[in-house]
Amino acid sequence: MTFCSQSPESVGIASKDVLTLLTTLEDAKIPMHSLLIYRHGALVTEGYYAPYKKETLHRLFSVTKSLVCVAIGELISRGHLCLSDPICDYFSDYVTKDTHPYIKSMTIEHLLKMETCHRATTYKHDASLNWVQSFFTTPPSHRPGSHFNYDTSSSHTLGALVKRISGKNVLDYLRETFLHGTDFSPDAYILNDPFGEAMGGSGLMARPIDLLIFAQKVMKERTDNPYLRDATSNLTSTLYQTNSIEEQQGYGYQFWQLRHEGYACFGMGGQYALCYPKHDLIVVTTADTQGLKEGNATIIKAVYDHIVRPLSQAPLPKNLSTYQQLCQRLNHLSIDHPVENCTQAFHNRYALATNTSGFHHVTLDIDPVKNQGILSFEQDQEVFDIPFGFDHGIVSTIARYHQRVFSYGHNLCTNQLHIKTHLIDACIGSIDFHLTFHKDKRLSIFIKKIEETLFHEFNGYFESI
Repeated sequence: MTFCSQSPESVGIASKDVLTLLTTLEDAKIPMHSLLIYRHGALVTEGYYAPYKKETLHRLFSVTKSLVCVAIGELISRGHLCLSDPICDYFSDYVTKDTHPYIKSMTIEHLLKMETCHRATTYKHDASLNWVQSFFTTPPSHRPGSHFNYDTSSSHTLGALVKRISGKNVLDYLRETFLHGTDFSPDAYILNDPFGEAMGGSGLMARPIDLLIFAQKVMKERTDNPYLRDATSNLTSTLYQTNSIEEQQGYGYQFWQLRHEGYACFGMGGQYALCYPKHDLIVVTTADTQGLKEGNATIIKAVYDHIVRPLSQAPLPKNLSTYQQLCQRLNHLSIDHPVENCTQAFHNRYALATNTSGFHHVTLDIDPVKNQGILSFEQDQEVFDIPFGFDHGIVSTIARYHQRVFSYGHNLCTNQLHIKTHLIDACIGSIDFHLTFHKDKRLSIFIKKIEETLFHEFNGYFESI
């Protein structure tokens, strides 16, 4: 697959509309990480928000499910599986005489359509239990094939099925089959669960352009591939099981339906491949909308309003000035942060009252010459240093977790400092530090963590003594 560097106008998209899309997302305070727009064989918009770069691997979360779907399709096309096969046939080691009949009656198609017998993801019930095994041992709530319920453990189990049959995890198997001959990154990988199984529901680490490569190939082949056509169609109703209007449009095989005759790969936090086959259009985004109630809907609506709806079926007249303005904007994208100067040096180390996080001291250093600082939390065996800038963000690595972060500071008022830390590694999310300095020289800290699995120390209220 080759991408041509062309102006949006050459494929019927106005550069001014792309600029408006960028501004709309910026005004909505969406922490965007990338934006790619592809039409008629041309990648006409490609932008990455610093510190993200083109080659940065990004956690794509539930986009992984769509890859699992395609891997299952490849196995079916080679005669290794049938949609009607009971999933228990392939996991007899987790099945006993006491296994519930509802579990025994689940088929591969039930898992693909999220019509399992479970009300929710099974491995979240008991963290000590093998994730795949939990799918077969968690008591069911209803007959399979009756209702849509978003059950990530079904995708995880399908990923494990790919491994059992092919001997390879989902991505490695797809590299030999569906993705063979593409430029999908050799560095991309899928994170493992605590038991060593590739996380088929949420573990994909890949470049945004890898998502585009995958989505473009699906769109191209679905015309002549009945399985892919079904996978990207409306096969089951999601109307009463989700709150978002975009997630109420229906579901195929690990692909969501969109309004306006589209379908999508959806990943938590704004990881999207929005596909509109009628227009030969794909828009890829990566972002962090966690904690933003309408963040996902804002992205999808903005793409439709400013890109899909005004599309022209014919090339538009060249607009060199606006196109150059767009190129300049794309070359200088960055995660939004306040820009200010700190004029006063500061150094203080505070003893903290006993807390469940085990932090006994916190130190704040601010250097006005460099216009940056370091916030440090001390435990008995560990020190967590968080460097931050005032007119710039600073990339660092948080100890213990070996996760990269991007941090900046902002003076809210004379006695309050806010430090925002974006998690930009396998973990995507944020940590907010709110510091209040009291007249009696004491310090109050509130920390809010938005991330699924790690950084549990960074949550709650802390007081100096």
